[in-house]
Amino acid sequence: MITPTAFGRFFNATKCHAFSYICVMKKKMIQRNTLMRYQKIKELYRSRKTEDIPTTVILRKYIYPVYPISRNTLIRILNTDLDAEMKRLIEWENQQSLRPRE
Repeated sequence: MITPTAFGRFFNATKCHAFSYICVMKKKMIQRNTLMRYQKIKELYRSRKTEDIPTTVILRKYIYPVYPISRNTLIRILNTDLDAEMKRLIEWENQQSLRPRE
């Protein structure tokens, strides 16, 4: 188990609550294939969504047979800003290509 002091050394954490150390870590980069899958799921959702059909019905009838995901995962996907994440990924890849290899 990592103690708060050891954790602080590795992640430059200051005095915080034990559960809030996550806020110090860098945000995890979403991979390109995951973003493309999210885009396909969003398109499928948008093509079937109408005012009278609940999200859970769309998930059960149309999305789950193709992409077996939970309702919470679907909500996370729908709330993800794909354009911003893709832009961030491209910028990161460009930085990696400019970095000299050791």
